[in-house]
Amino acid sequence: MAYATTDDLQDFLGNEWEVASDSTRATRLLRMASGLVDAEAGRSWVPGEVPDQIVDVVCAVAGRGFTNPGAQKSEQLDDYSSSSVVSEAGLYLTDSELRIVARLAKPRFGGLGTVATERGDIRTKSDDQAWWVNGPNGWVD
Repeated sequence: MAYATTDDLQDFLGNEWEVASDSTRATRLLRMASGLVDAEAGRSWVPGEVPDQIVDVVCAVAGRGFTNPGAQKSEQLDDYSSSSVVSEAGLYLTDSELRIVARLAKPRFGGLGTVATERGDIRTKSDDQAWWVNGPNGWVD
């Protein structure tokens, strides 16, 4: 399930789809970005309860994949040149996006835990440690 819609991605990128296949590609990228966020968070969000920041992160990840699918690092045309640092090909989360996801992800362990119920060795009257009478694990007449 994608956490953002193609309309969200259009708003994020600030442009309209040029061809019908752009919408199909955007849908796949949003689904892939949502899966990446799920894997990093160790959980999934329920539809309708997805935090706005997660939608923003998914749009940013999918937007990078949409605008630079080949993960190009630089381009040049006549006197114009541009370069950017691409740390990894494909979809990825930046350091700031990782921090957002980590903050919004609930702990991997819920509030349920285990409590030990053993009291250890039970002392009896025949023990040679007579000083241990009526202690927390001792015997009572």
